[in-house]
Amino acid sequence: MTKEDVASQVGTLPTLPEVLGRLMALFNDPRAKADDFEAVIAIDAGLSSNVLRVVNSAAFGVRAKVSSVAHAVMLLGLQRIHEIVASASYRSMIPRWLPGYGIKARDFWAHNAASAVIASKLSDRLRLTTHQNAFTAGLLHDCGKLAIATFLSKKKTWPSLRAENGGDPVAAERRAIGTDHCEVGGEIVRRWQLPSDLELIAMWHHQPLEAPDENSRRLIAAVHVASSATYNLGFGADSGEAEHTVSTEVYDLLGLTPDAVNEITKGSLTEIQKLVQVLG
Repeated sequence: MTKEDVASQVGTLPTLPEVLGRLMALFNDPRAKADDFEAVIAIDAGLSSNVLRVVNSAAFGVRAKVSSVAHAVMLLGLQRIHEIVASASYRSMIPRWLPGYGIKARDFWAHNAASAVIASKLSDRLRLTTHQNAFTAGLLHDCGKLAIATFLSKKKTWPSLRAENGGDPVAAERRAIGTDHCEVGGEIVRRWQLPSDLELIAMWHHQPLEAPDENSRRLIAAVHVASSATYNLGFGADSGEAEHTVSTEVYDLLGLTPDAVNEITKGSLTEIQKLVQVLG
């Protein structure tokens, strides 16, 4: 079984709204204005309504009623609105249960939301030139699991392989179905026509030092570190997967220490809790 076989057979996996791709292009355009964002989001009435619901929730502390996306952009800024749109888009795709992994939707969502927030803060700290994609990168890094969960659940050998390879989930997946969530995730992101950085992150977030594109390697490493850091906050999604460890080489690549990452992680908790709460 190849990544293309899996990706082509996932008829139940919703397509990420085209709106998100358009918004990412706007977000990377310094000339973009609040009205431009509203025009794109308005194309998807359900998404527009969801964004306003989130913005008006108690978690964001907006005092006046926000009735338009343009108003929301003015109050919260382009960065935050982009994060809300990406989060609402992806959250709506997650099924109630990921059978092969035994993960509830809320737990899977919480892990990815936490990874997104921490990746964004790490990217800002490191002043990465691709920092504008860090949040979405953290959010989507495990999207391949959505595609292969059902395939894994049909393999009788999966429980034993998972136990044998508890410290290396990617190896267990490959032994079970011939591919893994990283490879399939990269294929899915490519089909969603999102920036190539996101495709590479989905593919290499477990092995950032081996990523072929040196220009993207630090952002991939930031997502790798962010995903690992979520376990310290109790947002590790897969209870059957060993806690991730980060190598010294990865810390050296980023120029960060474990203590610095722990500080950023703890400082992210309130923001993560808000995001999980309003879209949980």
